[in-house]
Amino acid sequence: MKKTALSVLAVLLLCGSAFADRLPEFRTFPAWGFCTGDYVRIREDTDTKSEILGRLHTNQRVIVLDETLAHGDTWYEIDHPTEMGSAWVFGKYIQAMELEEYQEKPLRQLLVKLNLTFGISPEKARALFGKPVSQKREVIGSDPEGKITRVTMSWRGHEVEFLNGNLTGVSVTRGNTPFGDIHIGDSVDKLEEALGKPKNSEDESWTYQPGEMDFITFRLEDGKVVEMGYQYYYDIG
Repeated sequence: MKKTALSVLAVLLLCGSAFADRLPEFRTFPAWGFCTGDYVRIREDTDTKSEILGRLHTNQRVIVLDETLAHGDTWYEIDHPTEMGSAWVFGKYIQAMELEEYQEKPLRQLLVKLNLTFGISPEKARALFGKPVSQKREVIGSDPEGKITRVTMSWRGHEVEFLNGNLTGVSVTRGNTPFGDIHIGDSVDKLEEALGKPKNSEDESWTYQPGEMDFITFRLEDGKVVEMGYQYYYDIG
C-alpha cells in the first residue's frame, strides 16, 4: 500500500478540476456527495421537526441514495455514516462530488457500492457486521493535519482497511457478501458483462483501475471468481 499523498483522502473521489467549469449534479444513485455545512443535522424523515439521527461536518463524504421533494424543498437520503440504515439531509447542504458522466461509469459505481456494502467508516462497518474477529489500530505517520491512523478489521470471509476513517482496502475470500454486483463463484462472463474488459488480465487474475490510485482485483480459478479485492495505494513518506 504505497504511492501518493494522504491529503487526497479527504476528497478521495472528487474531480477537483471539474469544479472550475460547473458544479456537478446528481444523475444516478447511489452516488458520492459531500456536506457543505458544519454540524448539519441528519434526520429520520424529510421534516425539520423529525428526529435528529446525527450530524455531518464540512466536506464530509456521504453516499447519497435518493432525492425527493418535501413541501417544495429538496431532501437527500444518505447512507447513515456510522449506524445501520439511512437518514435524510436538507438539500442545500449536500453537493454532488463527481460530474454526471463519472457517476454512471461502472467502475466508479463499484467504488460507491463497496463503501455501501463494507462501510464508509469503521463505525459503519461495525454496525453492518458486528464485532470483528480481529482488529488492529496503528498510527503509521503524520501530516500537517495530524496523525495518520490505519484501522484493519477482519470478519469471517472478508477484511477491510480504513485510513483516517476512509475505506482504503477490502478483501473478500469466501461467503456471499457482494462486491458490487459480483459474488464469489460468479463466472468470468458475468464479471466482464458487469465491468467490461480489465486493464490487466492474466489467466488467474483480472485487475481494474477505476481511479489513478484505486485498483480492483479478481482472482480466478476455472473461469470463476474465487477472491475479490480493492486497494487504494498511498504513501506516508
